[in-house]
Amino acid sequence: MYNNLVNLSQGMQVVEERKFKGLTSINVIGFTNNSTLTNEQRKKREDRLRELVESGLGKKVLEEWEIEVLFGWSKTLHRKTHAIKLTNTIIGESIAFLKHEIQDMKNADNILKTLNIIGEVERNYIRFFGNYINAARVLPEKVTEVDDLSLVVSEQSSEVGFSVLDFYNFFIKDYFQNQDKYPTRSSNLYKKYISHGVILDAENHEYFKNDYGFYPVAIRSGKLKQIFPLISDQEYRQVISKLNHLGALHESISLKVERNSKRYDRRIKMVEMQTEKKDEKKYSDNVFIFNIIPTLLEGSI
Repeated sequence: MYNNLVNLSQGMQVVEERKFKGLTSINVIGFTNNSTLTNEQRKKREDRLRELVESGLGKKVLEEWEIEVLFGWSKTLHRKTHAIKLTNTIIGESIAFLKHEIQDMKNADNILKTLNIIGEVERNYIRFFGNYINAARVLPEKVTEVDDLSLVVSEQSSEVGFSVLDFYNFFIKDYFQNQDKYPTRSSNLYKKYISHGVILDAENHEYFKNDYGFYPVAIRSGKLKQIFPLISDQEYRQVISKLNHLGALHESISLKVERNSKRYDRRIKMVEMQTEKKDEKKYSDNVFIFNIIPTLLEGSI
């Protein structure tokens, strides 16, 4: 099943290559300006960064990967630190790693496995990324400061022990392993408390197939909490925020997350035609709506 999903992604339209210095979509609070370099030290760092970018390896890496250096609070380290955000310019998807994680070559195999999900990468790329962050981190104009790295970095939560990709996979596995519990909305086969959700297959002003050929999928809010590990309400909201930054949520949910609404889920009608108009509650439910993105999936389903 996983291989079939990945094959579907090959037909997607190529995303227009973004500029190397493009800003992120995360909550930017300003550029770091705490560098104390002398002019001579600054020039050496700038020359070092330029040499990296203009090297044969650098040109090869930057053909497919846009690099951004971030600085902000890490909940796992309980301090501020740097991170590197890597965006694949072919498909437009991003992932970020803390500085100490990407510079520890013991992690190279795991990082390679993760990056290979969304783009082409070789082992020597990992050392390049580590050298890049070293050269750029003391140049204020090359660093974007954010208030919470945990919203973008693929790090394990100190409270839960799972990464944002793990949480996405919890949903994906439930969806593909319980296809009978996710009828299409147009089939009118949704059964309250029995179905896990619906495939939103009606192409109207709100729901469309994505570039991979999948409609958005609505899962009951209560069912989503059941398939996630037991976590507090506060951590639950943080997980949803991380999923939003990952691009896993439909835009109608993203808007609620970005506005920090009291509730992140939505109440929608789960069928197109009600057979019993007198009992509308029977056909409506609170849901989270996910995008099916094959390139985010880890392992087989």
